[in-house]
Amino acid sequence: MVHLPDAVVGDAQTSLFAWNRLEELVDVGNRMAGQTGEAAGAEIIREAFEDAGLRNPHIEEFEIPGWWRGSSSLTVESPNERVHEGSHQVVALPGTPAGEATAPIVDVGDGTYEEFEAKSAELDGAIAMATSDTPESADRWLHRMEKYVNAADHGAVAFVFRNHIEGALPPTGEVGYNNRPGPIPAVGVSKE
Repeated sequence: MVHLPDAVVGDAQTSLFAWNRLEELVDVGNRMAGQTGEAAGAEIIREAFEDAGLRNPHIEEFEIPGWWRGSSSLTVESPNERVHEGSHQVVALPGTPAGEATAPIVDVGDGTYEEFEAKSAELDGAIAMATSDTPESADRWLHRMEKYVNAADHGAVAFVFRNHIEGALPPTGEVGYNNRPGPIPAVGVSKE
């Protein structure tokens, strides 16, 4: 059995070294790959390794495919009084192409395979909208990527991913499609 001096054990429990590094990383902000914050975060970690006594900590650069979110918007015009007309807060889904689409929105509910098939005739040339929910009747969770691919495969010109939770922000997340970008633009919107 190894016995450590009380000072070593106490220091490990009271040291702010890791907490301070975490605060520095949070202060950097966006540290996504390829962004300037990634380089700043990498330097913080390199310095932490050096301060901890590691020999020759260094940063090795390498290339990766990337995607950068631009601005996004969605405007709804409808004769239906239940639909909230106007502009809505949206966020582009990572892995989708830039683009514009003007077309009717076809609501495919939770975006199950059955719902896509039932609306198949309406989806060609339309904008498909599916919620972020998976119904209890499904035998497994349905990923947003499946819903996105189904929209594209059924001829949709764009995809709207609607949060199913009231009061929540627009959902986001990767919908990479084979070799990015995917075939149609896609955005996330709140339930409202």
